[in-house]
Amino acid sequence: MNREPTVSWQQTSLCLCLSLSVFLSACLSLSLSLSFYRSLSLCLSVSVSVSVSVSVSVCLSVCLSVCLSVCLSVCLDRQTDREIESDRKTKTKTERDRQTETQRETDRDRD
Repeated sequence: MNREPTVSWQQTSLCLCLSLSVFLSACLSLSLSLSFYRSLSLCLSVSVSVSVSVSVSVCLSVCLSVCLSVCLSVCLDRQTDREIESDRKTKTKTERDRQTETQRETDRDRD
């Protein structure tokens, strides 16, 4: 079975830290060119909105992942139950057919 490559939490954290450091570098250069308080206020508001959107994205992806895994598990369990039931019915029918054939042979032998 081919599995999709997964991204570990460490890779995600590293990516977020790198993004944050790039963003802070941009904020620093912005603060050098604009007035300090205005740029700091702008950076903080953008930083807060980025944090909120990243948190929401992570929560949604985790929830979606959990939901998908539960759904797949339930579907696979149902499929397995169907296969087991089908096998049981087939075995029962085959056994019944054997008994019927044995009974016919016994009846022929009597005649």
